[in-house]
Amino acid sequence: MQTDILKNLLAQKVESFSTEQKKQYKVIELYKIIHKLSKSLKNSDQQQTALRLLKKTIDAISPRNPEPSDEFLTSYQALRQHCFMEYKYDPEAKATIYLLVGLLFGVVLGWIIKSFWLGLPIGFFVAFFFYYTSLNNVKKN
Repeated sequence: MQTDILKNLLAQKVESFSTEQKKQYKVIELYKIIHKLSKSLKNSDQQQTALRLLKKTIDAISPRNPEPSDEFLTSYQALRQHCFMEYKYDPEAKATIYLLVGLLFGVVLGWIIKSFWLGLPIGFFVAFFFYYTSLNNVKKN
């Protein structure tokens, strides 16, 4: 219920934005977080904290200002950090891309060494390494 209200509020705030402004304000990532929270079965305290941070982030979006404000950036970073710590979820992590690149690397490596059974595990290792590195970058920021 609350996630639907936040989704509508976000849609109203960004309806006049250009594609570039939507990228700067990380609109797609905010929608991903809303979707994750709507599907979450976490306890109400964690979810209420995430919803509060999400509302604060959406309220910091200014339709008149083309550049994200410091208030938006700090509240978005706090929301992202909370989602990672409580939900083990980062809206900016490119897990699918890393997995596909790792698989492609494994197939190419398997073709080069003429053994797909050796290439694919190495590809999965490369994909896991890049994904783990991206999650560590979230912790540092």
